[in-house]
Amino acid sequence: MKKKLALVLCAAMTASCLGACSGGNMNQKTEDTTAASQGQAEQQTTAAVETTAAPAAEGAKEWFGEADGKTPVHIKVWAGIQPEYGYSTIIENFNEAYKDKGIEAEYVRYMNNTDGNTRIDLLLQGGGEDNIDVLIGYGGSTRLDRRVKSGLLQDYSSYLNEAGFNIEESLGTTAATEFVYEGGAVYGLPTTLSNSGWMMINEDMFKAAGLEIPYEGWTYTEFREVVEKLTSGEGQNKVYGICWGLNFENSHTTGFCGDTLAPFQTFKDESVKETNFDAPEWAEGVGLIKDTIDNGWAVPLDEEIAEGADTASYFLTGKCAMYLNNSQIRLAMDTATYGHTFMTGYVPHPVPDRYDGDVDQMLHANRVSQSDVISVAATTSYPEACAEFARWYITGGILPLIKGGRIPLYSGIPSEEVVDIISQLAGTSVDGQCIANFMSVDKNKVVARVSSDASSEIGDMLWNRVQEILSGKVGVEEGMKALKEEADVLAAQYAK
Repeated sequence: MKKKLALVLCAAMTASCLGACSGGNMNQKTEDTTAASQGQAEQQTTAAVETTAAPAAEGAKEWFGEADGKTPVHIKVWAGIQPEYGYSTIIENFNEAYKDKGIEAEYVRYMNNTDGNTRIDLLLQGGGEDNIDVLIGYGGSTRLDRRVKSGLLQDYSSYLNEAGFNIEESLGTTAATEFVYEGGAVYGLPTTLSNSGWMMINEDMFKAAGLEIPYEGWTYTEFREVVEKLTSGEGQNKVYGICWGLNFENSHTTGFCGDTLAPFQTFKDESVKETNFDAPEWAEGVGLIKDTIDNGWAVPLDEEIAEGADTASYFLTGKCAMYLNNSQIRLAMDTATYGHTFMTGYVPHPVPDRYDGDVDQMLHANRVSQSDVISVAATTSYPEACAEFARWYITGGILPLIKGGRIPLYSGIPSEEVVDIISQLAGTSVDGQCIANFMSVDKNKVVARVSSDASSEIGDMLWNRVQEILSGKVGVEEGMKALKEEADVLAAQYAK
């Protein structure tokens, strides 16, 4: 594969819009009203799937089963989310819709971490009893590129073309640029919209401490003051200002350090011959994380990176006031499983002080991205059935995942409908207006973001150096300098 210039969506959020994110009305709902709203939202979600999923082009294939025209084929759909957060309903809806078309689907959950993805790569090579037919992968195009290069996925562009699926019209310019390979090949398409430049906060803790919630963004200096004030207690009763979520998804945390550098977060320029790790933003970001840990304002490093650590539980149980990874919003919405009474809100990541007043930077317009990439395994025996599942899933079948905090990317699903479902599902646990504002993006505005085939390995180098810095083995400046030197060598090799 040649290096690709990816396009990243640019948000068109305004500070005045975010300023309205108070969630006050939701706090006044009774438990009975909340339960009723959640039930209504569940019904809406199912109804929306039935009315929104786009039909294939006229004359498209109607039978995907065995050649006898009677026997259905069975496909396994693998993804990294608990089935109760939408996939059980998705499979049920699909099997009902396709019972006369010869396909039945089964859901298999895998752990979306390093070990889990290593296992997925092994299974993609061999098939067998634990075969993968359809895979929902994470990590954007970086992990997808690696799997394509290893021959683990197959091109299903011809089927999409026959079904009348236009990628640019359905998923936007970014998807058409970043996920379509040479010759028009498609090995995976994004299905959800996200912005990794925002984080979850416990609004009740902010208010109890008399702190203003930074809906319009904030600086590193302001963040330091707040995280210190939100830290209290000792021993078992200690409440930390923040949990960085290092063990859950380290690339998300390291990405925080270079938030403001996009499109050149990793590389100096489009030649991708040299990395950008000598930019002062990187040292400032890593230094901020280290300071919070060293001062006792953040969950200790050994607890963060311990094997099997469930860092999201610190936030859900009130042991920390902020949690960096906003993808865990589904857990905050699920008060039946993760009982808590506080209100969760969304705020942008803090930025270096010199960006104060730069609205696009403070709201992280450059971090809007597309995720949850749906692919067809190279080893599947039923490529057409898998491709049809992918098309159905993208164009409306995905809607039950709103319960899990997933925002559908497909342009055929009205944003107002998604916001309404989320707001009702959120009840008194999540500030629905914040989520509505978080979604207020212009999908047609894009900025160039540079990546290369070296990106994945460079990401591993970054994480290793950050761990050394946070553990005190090397200083911030020394560690980032060493990272720059070794990453530049690799970047130059791949760029040849």
